[in-house]
This record gives sequence, C-alpha cells and structure tokens, in this order.
Amino acid sequence: MKDSELKLKDDINFLEYPNWLVNKKEACKTFTIEKDRGKYVISTTEDIDRLPDRTDKIMLYYLMSYLMENNFKDRLVEISRYRIAKDVLGSFKYDRIMLGLRRWHNISINFHGIFYDGDGYSTRYFHVIDNVILKDNKLKIFFNIDFLEQIKASQYFKLINFDEYKRLKRPVSARLYEILVKTFKERDIWQIGIVKLAEKLTLEKRYPSQIIEKLIPSINELNSKTELKVNLDYNNETHICTFTKVKPIDSSNSKNKPEESPLPLEDDRFNALTSLLPPEHQGKKTIHDILDRAYQKHGFDYVARNIIYTNKHSNGNYRAYLNKALKEDWGLAVEEDEKRKQKLRVEEERQRQKEQVEINRQKELNRQIKEHMKNLSFEEIESLRKEAVSHLDEETKRSAQSFNTLETIIKAGIEEIIGERLTAAQCR
Repeated sequence: MKDSELKLKDDINFLEYPNWLVNKKEACKTFTIEKDRGKYVISTTEDIDRLPDRTDKIMLYYLMSYLMENNFKDRLVEISRYRIAKDVLGSFKYDRIMLGLRRWHNISINFHGIFYDGDGYSTRYFHVIDNVILKDNKLKIFFNIDFLEQIKASQYFKLINFDEYKRLKRPVSARLYEILVKTFKERDIWQIGIVKLAEKLTLEKRYPSQIIEKLIPSINELNSKTELKVNLDYNNETHICTFTKVKPIDSSNSKNKPEESPLPLEDDRFNALTSLLPPEHQGKKTIHDILDRAYQKHGFDYVARNIIYTNKHSNGNYRAYLNKALKEDWGLAVEEDEKRKQKLRVEEERQRQKEQVEINRQKELNRQIKEHMKNLSFEEIESLRKEAVSHLDEETKRSAQSFNTLETIIKAGIEEIIGERLTAAQCR
C-alpha cells in the first residue's frame, strides 16, 4: 500500500488530547490537562527518558497502518527494523526505533471523567503497546487490545492522511494538524484563547507573542504541505485565535473569476508575515508589495511588529495605515513596551517563587525546632536557657523584666540556637 493511499482511523479523543509532546528542550515524564469535569494525564515510567515525541507518533501511525490493512483483526505487527528505519526515520538508527517502541510500551493514557464516546463522558485508561520482541533483526510488536478495539469500534473518529502527516516536519504543525482535523469535522470556523491553545499543543511557552511565533510558521507549513488550508486571525486585545478553514476553489468556474496575484516572494518567513494580515487583506497584491519592500529592507521582526500594530490601531484605510507604520516603525515602541512588561512579569514571578521558597523553608524549620524541643531533657533545656541568657545584654534584660517579656525573649533565643544547629547539621 502506498503512503498516499493510507487513511488512518483515529478516535477523536486521541486527537483532542495529546499522547505525545511537542517540546524537546526538557525531558517530561508526565503531562496533565485540567478540565471542569475531570482531567487528562499521560505519564511514563521512571526508567524511560521522556514521553513520546513527533518521530514516535509517526512511527506509531506507521505501525498501525499494517493493522488497518487487516481491519484490526490482529494486534501483532511483524516487521524488520530496516523497513521502519527506511520508511519512517530516513536513516538507519536502530537504537532510535527501539527507544520509540519503549516509550509507547511504557506510556499510560488516563481520561478521568472526560472520555467522550458520542453520548456521554466516562473514565478510561489505556496502554498502547503490550509487548515487543526483537530477534534476528525482526520485530514482533503486540499492540494493546483495548486500545485497538477503541479505535476499531469508535463511531467518533477521523481519518488521518498519513502521507500528509508525515510531511509535516515541525512538531507544532503535526500537533496542530491533529487538533484542526478533529475540530473541522463539522464546522469551518473555530475560536480558542491562545493560552488554552498552547496547552492543547503542549507548548511550554505561555506569553501570547511567543505562542504566535510558533503558530505562524506552522500554519504556513500546513497550508503548503497538506490539503487542510486554514487562515489564522489573532486578536491582540482578547487574545482569541480564530481559525477559518479555506474551502477549495472550484476550478470549473475559474475562468469567470479574477486571477489572484501570486505572492511576491516564495519565502516561508514572508508567508508567515502575510498570515498575520486580517483575512480580508491577505490576498491583496498591493499590500503584498508593501510588505515585500519592507521585508527586503528591514527584515521579518520589523515588518511583523508593524503588522500587529496596524491590526490593533487601524480604523480606516488599512493599506495606508500599514504603509505609514512600516515607514516610521510605529510598532517598535509597542514591542519594546511588551518586552519590558514580559521581563517585569518574569522578574515578579521569580521573586514571588523565591519568597515562597523562603517561607516554606522557615515553616519547615519551625516545625523541626518544635519537634526537637519535645525530645529534649530538662538538663538540655536548662543548658540552652543559660546559653540564650548569656547572649542578652544587661539593657535588654532590664527592659524585658520591666515589661514581663524576659521569658518570651529567652524562649525565642532557645529556638534560634536550635534552628542554627539544625541548619548547620543539614548543610554538612
């Protein structure tokens, strides 16, 4: 079977909730999405380096294609590592294949009250691969029966074009493809808050500007490498993303329609800039020409910030406003203000976390001091009392006696001595 003919059936729940992660910077062994009615949790065992990534998901779909040919009647895939390396990895890294199989073997997928089967919600737990046997470079891979049965029997599913999916090189693009294929099942427009979208994409970045930087090239890759064509409109004030599915043009009536002007540049980054434009302006050649000149002269960041500025402030002639913004760089001040705000928020959060760590440390020390004092003998307490008194000067003693606070001060001194000794012992 050719890749281009492969249509993989996948349950909507496995598309809505990620069973692999986009981020590659840090190893992650647990990922959670909280919902009103419950939560979704994927996790792996301690001896595994991390949860599955994009390469692992492509490998999983590839193996499932063999099961689909037989309508999931068998859970066993028999295949050589050479075949997987050639068709999936494009290189003969057999260790990478085994690592991917270990990741799917050890993953747990848990829907706590949020698994939807068309007529209600339930709690469901899944594993993906039960067993893997390697002998003489031949693999026997046994999929989990419950996992396969859910996909086979599901009435709430989508067909994934494996050839398209495999062409997506950006992890964000692949995850966005899963989400949009599911979302556009029965509608052509979808709106979602950008931070919530980042959670669905498994992005660790949380500032809208950082998320947009990831979204723009991914939208461009989807539009250039798949049949799923979408426009993205982002509202800077509400932080709402509006995805609109672009319907294919009927070529039979193309003679009666004006020809669309081609983009002045066949450049991914330039295409990313045009994606920032409001949908009604994205196909206008005069605006593309303005962007082209500014892009060639000033670069991507310069043009992007002025498009965003124009989107927010233009109330009349969009083209004229954008042209002035690009000439005078009106977006610079806004970008600098946003960066300062982001830096301030990061510093405030860092300081808050630092203060909370100190509060927690002091609480724990106070607990240890009280626990330690319970186990002291009368003689040990008297010894500590004498030591605490010796630390007081005569003026402090006289003042404390006048206000009947001497015993309170001595008790505080004893606790301070014990605290210092406990801290010193922990540091050794």
